Amino acid sequence: MFLEQGQRLLQPPPILQYQRLVAVADLQTVLVAQLQADLELKRLLQSVTGMQPAEVSLLGPNQSPFRGLFAFEEEDALLFYGRDKETDQLVKKLALDRFLAVVGDSGSGKSSLVKAGLIPALHGGRLGLTTGETASWKICVARPGDPFRELAEALVQLDSGLSAADSTAFVAEAKRQMTMGVEGLRNAIAGLRIPRGARVLVVIDQFEELFTTGTGKDEQLRYIDTLLAAVPTESDHHVHVVITLRADFYSQCWVHPDSPKRIAAKSVCCSKNGPRAACLLLPHSLGAPF
Repeated sequence: MFLEQGQRLLQPPPILQYQRLVAVADLQTVLVAQLQADLELKRLLQSVTGMQPAEVSLLGPNQSPFRGLFAFEEEDALLFYGRDKETDQLVKKLALDRFLAVVGDSGSGKSSLVKAGLIPALHGGRLGLTTGETASWKICVARPGDPFRELAEALVQLDSGLSAADSTAFVAEAKRQMTMGVEGLRNAIAGLRIPRGARVLVVIDQFEELFTTGTGKDEQLRYIDTLLAAVPTESDHHVHVVITLRADFYSQCWVHPDSPKRIAAKSVCCSKNGPRAACLLLPHSLGAPF
């Protein structure tokens, strides 16, 4: 089922009736607006390739527009539909708060919202629409399975000029710094070649793994200390931390005396009830060959 511009959706399809995702009027607005945006991009490509818009695909060869059960990554931003309002909410929150927790049920799309929604929005300058600034972003993503090792390895993503040998040395030193004191993360970032005026975002995806992979309580406390010390509430330092957390692990964060209040005050709820029915339009608007 596809909507053409100006066509009215009088009766929602069964998938919408069953899931009760969004009001029909809201859905129609989202789909038509996205169709118009994609059509403009296709027209631009037409002027370059000489092909008709209907012949232009925005996808790579044999690339499916559907991710199935896999989370969306940053490179899948073109396929990530229906969560612009939530993405805008994250951007606006991040403009005010340098620590942010994205909390939701398992399968609610927390990782996808951050990786394919927030990160591309920041790289695209959307924060400037809120703050007026034009700062660039250096962003890394880590998971806390092996907390300090994985975080140290992820920080390398912030400095593309590191050689293989320099990266190895940096990871070892960053891990040592972070395990020795709470200022380790800030010091490690300060040791990288970050452009002057750039903002840094450290994403800790699936934060609940800190409590499920055998990490001892002392290391859990030091890890949380390190993250929070990098984003003190009274500082204007341009480092931000975003975590994604399963809602059923929220109580585990009480292992640290400061994390519950920081999470409670600086959190965004990621609901399963986003307008997923935009997938009805997705293959058509992207020019998918099926």
